[in-house]
Amino acid sequence: MKTCRSLTIALIVVPLVVLSLSSCDTETREGAGFAISLTESGERILADEHIAAYVWDEHRILLSPRGVERWESFVEFDKSQDPPIRKMGGLTTKEFVVTLNGVQMYRGHFSSMVSSLANSGVLLYDTLGVPPGEVWMTFTRLDGALEDDPRALPDIAAYFRKQGKLRESR
Repeated sequence: MKTCRSLTIALIVVPLVVLSLSSCDTETREGAGFAISLTESGERILADEHIAAYVWDEHRILLSPRGVERWESFVEFDKSQDPPIRKMGGLTTKEFVVTLNGVQMYRGHFSSMVSSLANSGVLLYDTLGVPPGEVWMTFTRLDGALEDDPRALPDIAAYFRKQGKLRESR
């Protein structure tokens, strides 16, 4: 009788423990790694699987083929031209947050090299004027602001170094 009851308890408890552990693992993976997400919705724009390399001294992200596909899914095209040409829009002027393992590192906003808006802080440029397969992040100070460049966080460099994705410009 005791053996039957122990077996029944084990058959109930073991699957519950396995389910519990697997759901924790899923939550960890979703917040893990490096990500650039929209502030308003939390949608991840780019994450580890989209990044082939991070060029540290220029803060350029070199995209993997999957990353190029993801990044270009946010590009708007003028289809009245043949072939269609890229136009400003998509992510331009939206705010983003950079996270590392679920912790906010800094915020910024998307911009365009053809935009006449002058903005301060971290800017992530859209595809106009940027070589294909790259994403550029700049930091600008307007009005004499003395804030430090938030992109230069050692934790981010260490993370990409550990991933084997940290590069220096040539």
